[in-house]
Amino acid sequence: MTEQYGKLPLQFEVNRGQHDGRAKFLSRGRGFNLILAATEARMVFSEPGSYVKGADRQTQTIEARSNSKGSLTTLRMRMLGANEQAQILGVDELPGKTNYLLGNNPRYWQTNVPNYQKVVYKDLYHGVDMVYRGNQRQLEYDFIVAPGSDAAVISLAFDGARSVKIDKNGDLLLKVTSGVVRQHKPLIYQDVDGTRRMIDGSYHLKGKGKSVLL
Repeated sequence: MTEQYGKLPLQFEVNRGQHDGRAKFLSRGRGFNLILAATEARMVFSEPGSYVKGADRQTQTIEARSNSKGSLTTLRMRMLGANEQAQILGVDELPGKTNYLLGNNPRYWQTNVPNYQKVVYKDLYHGVDMVYRGNQRQLEYDFIVAPGSDAAVISLAFDGARSVKIDKNGDLLLKVTSGVVRQHKPLIYQDVDGTRRMIDGSYHLKGKGKSVLL
């Protein structure tokens, strides 16, 4: 059963009051919970030995481990200078619903909460959309840059990381209390007349090493 659970698609649940008002969508993977807000993503790692590996495009590998007491580790990724009024949409609704029947007062229950395959931030930066999605319970996210727009506006900051560095492969390593979060080197491409052209790209640290430019 555990093996089959690991093959289920990652899904994004709209927040209808089951979480604090800043959260727009929630997602749960093996060993982590994800909270998506207006201009940030908060990742909370919980299970000892959790491991979630990204696959393609802009991927994220989580190698965090809870300590022996089972305490939580939180990593917050903020999109600096992003549009706080960006439209946030669930895309490709899934057939299943989520129900929260907590307590004995139906007034506070949340039922038929929809789940989606993707969450899209429209115009998070000028001419740049952001998409969160899953691949076999593996968290991935993309920045989609419109023609004529400047990808240099994308800037990320991390709270909860003790250190941030780029390894020899170009991967971004975020050291947290319980382990390391690895984000693979950006995979950038452009479709031109039906042909996919790869574009060289990398991370660049700025400031005190806690902010990253693509």
